[in-house]
Amino acid sequence: MAKANNGRLFRDKIIEYIKSWKIPEIEIKKEYTFGYRITGQKRQIDIVLKNNSNNKYLGIECKFQLSSGTASEKLIYTIVDAQIVPFTVLIAFGGPQLDNIKGELLRRGIGYPFECEYNSENSITKIEDKDSLFKQRVLYELGLE
Repeated sequence: MAKANNGRLFRDKIIEYIKSWKIPEIEIKKEYTFGYRITGQKRQIDIVLKNNSNNKYLGIECKFQLSSGTASEKLIYTIVDAQIVPFTVLIAFGGPQLDNIKGELLRRGIGYPFECEYNSENSITKIEDKDSLFKQRVLYELGLE
């Protein structure tokens, strides 16, 4: 059996969390292609939300790293890419290996940490938005607060 990709699981848990709000105006698009990255490649945003009542958009990049790897290095590109999109892009992140860049994401006001629970295979089983700060920001950006 193939090991689950925690990056995709994390993104899907974020989508499940947003759906749990049961706000009919929010349309969710997954792996949405939009414009180009600073490297010239086509850009895919993990999640794009649209408020169908006012046509406001919000992008969400989902970054997760359980063990050592390249996620924290890739976050630098994500931060720069987020600044060249014509709508707000937030970064939802989780996993112990992103602790070294957590302060930078919070300082910039675009990063939202999620606490995660795992099963015996280290696959994500649950996420938690402490104090609902991510939810509050999403609703604000979409004009739904």
